[in-house]
Amino acid sequence: LFWGAFINTGQTCAAAKRIYVPDAIYDEVAEALVAVAKRMPMGNGLDENNVLGPLQNKAQFDIVDGLVKAAKDGGGRVLVGGDPDYDAPGFFYPVTIVADIDPDNPLVAQEQFGPAVPLIRYSELDQAIGWANSL
Repeated sequence: LFWGAFINTGQTCAAAKRIYVPDAIYDEVAEALVAVAKRMPMGNGLDENNVLGPLQNKAQFDIVDGLVKAAKDGGGRVLVGGDPDYDAPGFFYPVTIVADIDPDNPLVAQEQFGPAVPLIRYSELDQAIGWANSL
């Protein structure tokens, strides 16, 4: 799941943009994703130890930042990330996983094209399918 969402720092059309998780395993999935995220080094791609890099430009950084702020403002709970260093060189936005988010929140409904993914809890499969198909 992690690489499905964060390959190329989430900047690929094939990256998972939202993850629907059944209520019965929601906490377990969230904890596992956070554990992986905390181990992923981000930085200059010339350092072979880094596996995640910057966003492509300032405009994209601002989009991701705005969507994460909207998630926080809407009651989403940031499990990891969500706190970029605005003074650092480059456009490095930390891997961000947001839980307990409303399925209508902009982070869920809009294209983030970056390293922020919402986890949407569902109890009935038809509910998740309906939400996914409504976007």
